[in-house]
Amino acid sequence: MAPTACGWRTLLNFARKQREGNWMEVQAERAKSQTAEVSFLNSHETQQSYKTPARCSKPWKSDMVGRPILESTDMLLTRAIRVGHPRNGMLDPKSSFVIPKKCARPVPKILHFIWLCSPLSDVRADHVRGFALNNPHFRVFYWSDAEIPESARHLLDAAADRPAGPIEIKDAYAEAETFQSWNLIQYQDKFHSNNKNPGVCTLKSHFFRIEAPLKYGGIYIDMDHVSTRGFDEVGAEIWRWPFVSHKVCGANIGNHIFSGEKGSGFLDFAVKVIIERRSAFH
Repeated sequence: MAPTACGWRTLLNFARKQREGNWMEVQAERAKSQTAEVSFLNSHETQQSYKTPARCSKPWKSDMVGRPILESTDMLLTRAIRVGHPRNGMLDPKSSFVIPKKCARPVPKILHFIWLCSPLSDVRADHVRGFALNNPHFRVFYWSDAEIPESARHLLDAAADRPAGPIEIKDAYAEAETFQSWNLIQYQDKFHSNNKNPGVCTLKSHFFRIEAPLKYGGIYIDMDHVSTRGFDEVGAEIWRWPFVSHKVCGANIGNHIFSGEKGSGFLDFAVKVIIERRSAFH
């Protein structure tokens, strides 16, 4: 899904008006929401037809085939805001918070991978290397707070001779000092006696994965993802603009892969909502 100029703000305003029940305004926002839907990006083996129907059914995960998005992006975003979130604070449709009027700008060719609290395994290093080799014109940032083992370092170095340069190692905590969520990241470390606990590390990673592309722009990708071909092979223009991925079954959007431009208004809003929620909880 790739919003056009001002797309994020249009969709968020649509979601608020949908929840308030202002039907005429909702239709006006829908008309303005000129978005391009990317339904699925299957490999060449599965492009000719679907193996299972395009609906939520029990065996949908078994064949690894993508599904077309049947609902509009504005509707999916509305559901995402509704699911699991109290209608208060910045997510209250009657909130006085003003969403910044920032238009979406082109996303720089940067891939972000984040691994916290433990050394990088060879398997995950190979995943990063695969993305780097399949996307030679993308810079690749690997964010970590741990020493990289020699074997994993060797795998990362195997992608050094690329037009975009070698995989760049980011000191996660040094970079995080400029994050909006820095105080909350520090709080997690101080509050938990074992700040290497997997649950704590996962929680902290949610801050990093939004803040990294907010600071530099680019595409965030989970470390368990595997690259079978390059983004430019699918179509370079698709990835020029911010995108999100939708859950096949359910009403939410995922945070395992998404993109944003540097200073993205949407990602900035997301960070502020998380900070508000965590601060209110504690």
